[in-house]
Amino acid sequence: MNWSESARSALETSLAQYIEDPSSQFRELAAEHHALPIVLGIGGMSLLAPDGRVIALDDSNKRTSWSDPEWTFLIYIRAAKKFPALSMLLPDRPRDAPACSDCGGTGWFPKLPSALCGTCSGLGWVGLRSNSTPHTDAWEAPDRLDQPGPRAGGRGR
Repeated sequence: MNWSESARSALETSLAQYIEDPSSQFRELAAEHHALPIVLGIGGMSLLAPDGRVIALDDSNKRTSWSDPEWTFLIYIRAAKKFPALSMLLPDRPRDAPACSDCGGTGWFPKLPSALCGTCSGLGWVGLRSNSTPHTDAWEAPDRLDQPGPRAGGRGR
């Protein structure tokens, strides 16, 4: 996976700040795996490593690397929402992309504000996905973070 130096640097900085913050709930886990905790769910946690890998931990903290492109895409969106310094992980919003009517453009599920909107995948706008595959047209698969603009060098505007 090719991350741009700015993406790696932003993630390293966010990780260091997270680990240093005494109020960070999973700081020891973040330090142990050298990765930012992004999603905690039933059965485990997903963390984002500085090289762009998604690390999955199960209930017993068994570590595996995650390679599903759609899940990786959602982890990048969630990471950018949780850590604003990682906004370059978001695709650029196409000029003609309308705000998502289901979340009102927030990117969050209205009845459960901690869950990403399923319609826009948390972007707050629609028009990126084709047949439920997020890596088409405006944004390439997450292994191309070395390029600027809509290929994950964007700002999610």
